[in-house]
Amino acid sequence: MIMHRSIAQVIDHTWMSSTFLNLFLLPRVLYIEHQIITIIAEANADELNLIISNVECALLFYKIKDHRIYRRFNRTRLLKILAMERISELNVPSRVVVLDGLMVGNYS
Repeated sequence: MIMHRSIAQVIDHTWMSSTFLNLFLLPRVLYIEHQIITIIAEANADELNLIISNVECALLFYKIKDHRIYRRFNRTRLLKILAMERISELNVPSRVVVLDGLMVGNYS
């Protein structure tokens, strides 16, 4: 259950800004963000460590947004899963990746 790069590309499009995506493709963005969060939440410990070791967490934390108007707090949910609920399942290198992502994005 590895998060495929094409899923993340929907919210990290090379030629479109996040603002444009959120304005015109919000249902699709919300669906993809939900899929990413579900993959991370449902992965077993080994899969979770594999995912975290192969994802740039700072970029993931930046691209997944809290959509306050639609009451979808996806970034908050993702950060809660990785930094609180499942932190004990992460090995040391994965914890470093998550911590680095939190510090780079100033989410700590």
